[in-house]
Amino acid sequence: MKKIIAFILVLMLLTSIASCGEKTDESKNESQASTVNVGSLTDIVKNICSENNLTTGKTFTSESTVKGEYLNADLISGYYGSMFEAPDFSLIEEYCVYIDEHDTNLRIEIGIFKVFDSNNNTMVQDFIKLRKDNIIEAAINYPAVDAEPFKNVIIDTIGNYTYYIAVKDNRTEINSVVREKLSA
Repeated sequence: MKKIIAFILVLMLLTSIASCGEKTDESKNESQASTVNVGSLTDIVKNICSENNLTTGKTFTSESTVKGEYLNADLISGYYGSMFEAPDFSLIEEYCVYIDEHDTNLRIEIGIFKVFDSNNNTMVQDFIKLRKDNIIEAAINYPAVDAEPFKNVIIDTIGNYTYYIAVKDNRTEINSVVREKLSA
C-alpha cells in the first residue's frame, strides 16, 4: 500500500514539474504578435506635457497604487461618467491621463487608454465624447469658460489604444507624437 501511495505521489510530482515547462515556440510567437511594446503610457504623456509646458495639471496613471495618482471609482464617474453610469475600467488594461483644472475657465487634457480587447475601443470613445459634451454644455452657461480645447478635441484609435487630446496649442504636433509612439 505504501508503495502505491509513493508511486502516485511521484507521478503527481512529475506531472506538476512537466506542466511548469517552457512555452512552445508557437505560443511565444502568438504572444509577441499580439503585444507591441510602445513603452509606458505614463512616459508618453509626461514627455508630451513636459515638451509643451503643461505642468500645472495632475497625471493619473494605472501604473500607480498611490491614492490620488490613479483614477478611483469616484474620479472615473466624475470625469468620464454621469450620475447614473460610469465606464467599466475593468476592460482597460492601462491608461494615463493628464488633467489640468488649475484654471477653472480652461480645461486642458491628454489621455491614452489601452483596452484588453480592441472591441472595447468604442466604449472608451463614448466616455471621452461624454466628457467632451459635458464640458461644452457647461461652458454655455459660463461665458468665461474657454471650451475651445474640447470643441476641437482629437479622439482617435490605434489598435488597442484610444486617445484624446484637448489642448489649445500644438494639437496637431501632439497628435503626431502620440500616433508615432502608439504605432511603434
